[in-house]
Amino acid sequence: MLQLQLNVSLPSGRCVALSLGPTMTRTVFVLKIKAQQSLGLPFLRLAAPDGRLVDPTQTLQDSGLQSGDSITAVAQQSKVAVKHRAMVFVVRWR
Repeated sequence: MLQLQLNVSLPSGRCVALSLGPTMTRTVFVLKIKAQQSLGLPFLRLAAPDGRLVDPTQTLQDSGLQSGDSITAVAQQSKVAVKHRAMVFVVRWR
């Protein structure tokens, strides 16, 4: 199994090249975490080259992503709600 290379870009044009090695778990979730770390943004959704949002629970193969693809990372707005000593952290999925 070869190394997988993907380009992840923000709508602003900022882009990072990411590699997933042959021994790494190749899920959309792992790719998303690597993109979040590289871009310094904590809440991202990833969109495939055809514009559809990819499911973080899928493998990269099942999502249809291939080495060399350029995908878009969309930042999400986070929300925090506090009520009676309990705190809830909510991320809005689009």
